[in-house]
Amino acid sequence: TPGEFNPLFGVNVEVFKQEATRNIETEHRRQPLSIYRHTGLSEPGLNSSTSESTAPLQPKMAYIDTYIHSSKTPCIDDDASEEVKGKSMEENQQHKMANAKSVGGISSAAVIHVCKESIKSAEYSSQGDTSNNMDTFATATLANSSFSPYSQPVASKIANSFPEVRRSNDVASSSLFSPIDIFTEATASTKSASSLYDEALLDKVRLARNVVQSVREIVEIQPCSTKQAGQPVAVDAVLAHKRREEDLNSLGEDLYELFSGIKLSDFDAITDSFAAEEKKIPQHSQKKEKRGKVSAANACIPLSDFGLPSTLCSLVHNLLEYRIDNGQQWHVYESSRDVEEDLCLMAEKPELFLSRQPARGGELCLKEMPLYSREEDASKLMVAFDRAASLESASSITDVVFVTGYSGTGKSALVESVQRRFEERGACFVTGKFDLMQRLQPLSAMVSAMDSYCNKLAQDRAEDAGASITTAIGSEAGVLATLIPNLSKLVSEESETYQSAVLPAGCDALQRLIFLFRMLFRATCSPAHPVVLMLDDLQWADQVSLDLMQALITDSGITGLLFIGCYRDNEIGEDHPLKSSLHAIRRSSCVSTTTIALENLSLDSVNALVSDILCLTPRMTKSLAEVVFRKTGGNALFVVQLLTSLHDEGFLRYSLTLRRWDWDMTKISGKSIAGNVVELMRGKLMRLAPEVREVVKVAAAFGAQCQEALVTILDRAPDCIMSTGAALDIAILEGLIMKSSESVYSFSHDQIQDAAYRLIPKAERAVFHLRIGRLLRNFSLDAEMEAFLFVVVDHLTRGSHLITDCDERFDLVQLCLLAGQMSSSMSAFPPACAYLKAGIDLLVEDDWEQHRDVCLDLYIYCAETEYALGEFDYMAKCSEEVLRRARTLKESARGYYIQVQLMGAQGPSGTEAAVDRSIATLALLGELFPIDTNPALIGQEIQATLGLFNAETDKSILQLRNMDFCEKQEAMRLLNFLIYYVIAGRKKEYFPFVASRMVRLSLLHGYTRDSAYGFASFGIVLCGLMGNRAGGYRCGKIALALLDRFQATEQMAKVYVSVYGTVNNWVEPIQSCLDCLKQAHNVGLATGDTKHAMAAAQVFVGAALCSGQELGLLIDESESYSNQMLEYKQHTIYMAFVLVKRAMLILRHGFPGSPKRIRILMEEAMDNKNAEENCESAPTYPYYDMLTNFYCMWLEYLFGEYELCWQTAQKNKDISRQSIGRFPFLCTHFFYSGLAALELAQKHFKTEYITAINEAITQMKAWATSTQWNCQHKLDLLNAELAHLKGDEAGAAELYDVAIQAAGKHQFIHEEALAFERAGNFYQGSGDRKKASFCFRKAHDGYTKWGATGKAAQVQEKWGLV
Repeated sequence: TPGEFNPLFGVNVEVFKQEATRNIETEHRRQPLSIYRHTGLSEPGLNSSTSESTAPLQPKMAYIDTYIHSSKTPCIDDDASEEVKGKSMEENQQHKMANAKSVGGISSAAVIHVCKESIKSAEYSSQGDTSNNMDTFATATLANSSFSPYSQPVASKIANSFPEVRRSNDVASSSLFSPIDIFTEATASTKSASSLYDEALLDKVRLARNVVQSVREIVEIQPCSTKQAGQPVAVDAVLAHKRREEDLNSLGEDLYELFSGIKLSDFDAITDSFAAEEKKIPQHSQKKEKRGKVSAANACIPLSDFGLPSTLCSLVHNLLEYRIDNGQQWHVYESSRDVEEDLCLMAEKPELFLSRQPARGGELCLKEMPLYSREEDASKLMVAFDRAASLESASSITDVVFVTGYSGTGKSALVESVQRRFEERGACFVTGKFDLMQRLQPLSAMVSAMDSYCNKLAQDRAEDAGASITTAIGSEAGVLATLIPNLSKLVSEESETYQSAVLPAGCDALQRLIFLFRMLFRATCSPAHPVVLMLDDLQWADQVSLDLMQALITDSGITGLLFIGCYRDNEIGEDHPLKSSLHAIRRSSCVSTTTIALENLSLDSVNALVSDILCLTPRMTKSLAEVVFRKTGGNALFVVQLLTSLHDEGFLRYSLTLRRWDWDMTKISGKSIAGNVVELMRGKLMRLAPEVREVVKVAAAFGAQCQEALVTILDRAPDCIMSTGAALDIAILEGLIMKSSESVYSFSHDQIQDAAYRLIPKAERAVFHLRIGRLLRNFSLDAEMEAFLFVVVDHLTRGSHLITDCDERFDLVQLCLLAGQMSSSMSAFPPACAYLKAGIDLLVEDDWEQHRDVCLDLYIYCAETEYALGEFDYMAKCSEEVLRRARTLKESARGYYIQVQLMGAQGPSGTEAAVDRSIATLALLGELFPIDTNPALIGQEIQATLGLFNAETDKSILQLRNMDFCEKQEAMRLLNFLIYYVIAGRKKEYFPFVASRMVRLSLLHGYTRDSAYGFASFGIVLCGLMGNRAGGYRCGKIALALLDRFQATEQMAKVYVSVYGTVNNWVEPIQSCLDCLKQAHNVGLATGDTKHAMAAAQVFVGAALCSGQELGLLIDESESYSNQMLEYKQHTIYMAFVLVKRAMLILRHGFPGSPKRIRILMEEAMDNKNAEENCESAPTYPYYDMLTNFYCMWLEYLFGEYELCWQTAQKNKDISRQSIGRFPFLCTHFFYSGLAALELAQKHFKTEYITAINEAITQMKAWATSTQWNCQHKLDLLNAELAHLKGDEAGAAELYDVAIQAAGKHQFIHEEALAFERAGNFYQGSGDRKKASFCFRKAHDGYTKWGATGKAAQVQEKWGLV
């Protein structure tokens, strides 16, 4: 019916009728309506009596047959005899073949004739093998022609194409060449008819392809030289051109007949009929028009009037119109090969080139465009994914792909094009996009990606993922839930609420966040559940996001992760933060990096893109593509936007007459085009309605993305004229903006956002942002204000200098403070610092009188963020301002605390200054410390505290109240901080003072969260320095109880290191403390206490080595820990850790040359690591000297250098003080120094040796009373060696056996092997070689079991074991 969309024509019927009527006056031969007028037939699709389901093609074909048969034409009547039909067809075929032969080639008509007759043979044959009938008849027909030498292979090729056609014969029943009979059922639905027609049409296209291919092959293989002797070359060229013209015209005529079922010769009768009809019309109503020669294309009904696809119609039309003027062709087809290639394209992509649905509404189709010249790049992405998701791949390698290129080259499109392939292979695909306008909104892209990831986990495997996350992160999941709202769908409410009450500050907060993100991926990502994380526009990423990205990529514990990062390499210089991150990632040994550098599209690719958009073959669009390529340089985004602009301006339009896209090449070539995408889009934006353009500018002020909730807030304004959402919907229709399923408006490209933002004059941008900020601030609900705090503050601060109202100004100050605190808690220190500085800049003098707390908080938080960033100059200014403005002791203490942090960050010299400043500040708080210390003063301090401690029972101590004295709370906080500096620096003598004072303040004034660490530290003092192991063990128990009382997880790492790394070793087996030290490491990372997390790792490895844990596993763990220390920039701990690593490697692999090289190797370890990691030179702390001497002494004894061992032990006499009473160090030192003295005393009976022996045995006896597990076997071996020295062979033999049994029983396998070795040495000296050999073999086996294969090899070589 009129006004409806016709599925055949693909256009509005009424519109088509109007346009067709206008064209009748000038080209009535090309319009079917003129034929309707002469024949009296109804117009197809317009007859109201015909149901919509009736196939519109049938009446169209019916009127053609009626008209042809009613005219006096030479065509065969339906009632004619078969004899006449056959004769006419035979004569016609002979005529065509003769014409073809005259130019030296075979006409396509001959091939088509073979096809027709072969199909007839198949249709009318009796039941049997119809394919054989076809093949036989096709061969026979061509064999009878004059081209029989070349006919057999061609006939076979044509016959092979018939099965494609026969698929539709069950429905289409008879003639392949006329679509009339396909729609014999008039009542069939439009949808069914359309699908049948599509199938039949595709079969015809395939047949046409095979026909053209056969013609080309015949022409190529036959001898076709037409040049005669003595004929000029010019004449020969003219003949060749003439032949090509006739061949292509003839091919066009035959293809026309193939697709329409009508011969062009039949239209001569139609022309005569029109002439006769025109004579009957009065002369005054006829328009006098001079008509030229009518071409074959203009003398027939266009194929488009049969409902055929426009691309196919254009191909046939171009062949019919093929002309050569002066030897220069003006058409797109040069040969039958070109025609064949286009037909192949149509057959391969029927949905694109054979679609009967033209552009709806005349709009360009720009969605789901395929890749152009990017197939190899896409395959690289898939290869990287296959490696990441492979169960057989190395679990420690993370695959990373960086996609680089200029803006608009299609980086994001490349990744998105393979998204479906990722998801089909079971991947979870998540994306995040950084935004230049949102750089002050910390972790925006990472949080967006992770929120989407958690939402997908909740939908796909909530129970499994939730349990894994809870196990991995525990109570700290609540920290991430504040950043990632959808995480609450996976974790329980208990996990969200139970977290550290005191959040870490500075770099500790960043490390905590990194750890939690890592554990989240470790828990949910695996080769069985792979994840593809794509971050776009990395050139705009904030430093925290880059740190987090680098940590995730280089984490060897995360498997099944493919990371894809896109960035504009032309926008990052050498000093760009992204450069250093990329360098670190590429240097990592656990990362496999692939870089894909995208360039602009080539001309062929641009042509392919234009071809797909316009649904025309590349040959038809080449001229347009060349102009587009010349004006855009092949930039993909520029190409698409230019085509859109040409369409908007009418230079590129959809023609209803041609039923295809058409363009004016002259106007396009002469059009002045903007030099870049931004300027081009600016012009398009200016053509929008003013109210829509204003809303688009508002959206651009938010950045590349804008949440729908923000739009809703803006619409609440009473002066809102047009709905912001409605205006954005118009922008969506214009292709400028997209709306995702997550209620987020996004610009189609950031270049469009840039163009929209540039519409705001620079001088007016501050006013523009301030207006948006005020609207958001005034009309947001409380929950919305909390959610969009960063957005509101960002807009307000951009126009803050325009604020004149005092209340509004101070309200913004408070918002800046809140935004700074929130950013700092997320470890986003650069934006936090920017917010806090903006708040400071808004302060006036009156604010210090009316709002002192807010002013102080601004400066103190700003100083803390500057401390995390390493900006110590501004940090010093903040502390000076706080001290200058301070009026109370509490306010001053906060300023001094900043100064202590500042000094402690300056290196070794700063550490001593930090201790001095802390002592001075404590004096102001009423806690006096002596300037100079000595053992007497230390003893007095310890005894004073011990008296208070012993006066209370454990029950009464734990029942004490919490501290409520503010000054003492500040003192406890500063003392807790001071312990780190006295241990790490040179003033270790203050450690007993600090630990004792913390316990005393807690016992006198109540407990704080810092009290647990105070009791743990005091336990170290009692055990290691005072020898009061029972009292120290009791302190450790109280420290753990206080930790539980306050749920002080932020204190757990340091308390566990003190209790399980030192205190409990004096009483409990060392092996029992190892798991707790590992827990301390994990909790420290989770809470952001990275210093003590790494300290826990160092203590764990040292204790595990001393307790005889298997070296192979321990070395692997040590490698992981050392990487973490470097990553978290804990270089002080790392330099100590390399010593224990080197000691283990020497035991494992031995060393070249003499054992005298052991010290050289140990010292080189520190020097090499310094150079490798670009650290400062190794500190000269006595602590490092103590560690070097300790491990050298141990190794020198094990490898038989007893004299060196003795000398090294003498250098470590101060080990008790330097090790702060760590039991494994003290016990091992006395044990091996005593053994060395016993060995040397066998040769030289010196007093110093005897003194050392007695001291070692006495000390070991004392320790064995409290920790028999750790010391009894050591004492037994010392006594056995002493008996040997005294000549008591029977007693020595017995004691060796006791030592061996005790060491094995207590799981010290390395010292069991040592006892065997010493026993073997004893039996070797006494002449019992059999027992000696047995002991040496057991020693070898023990060292091998320990993993010390280097030491085992030395035993084997030294004692001649086979």
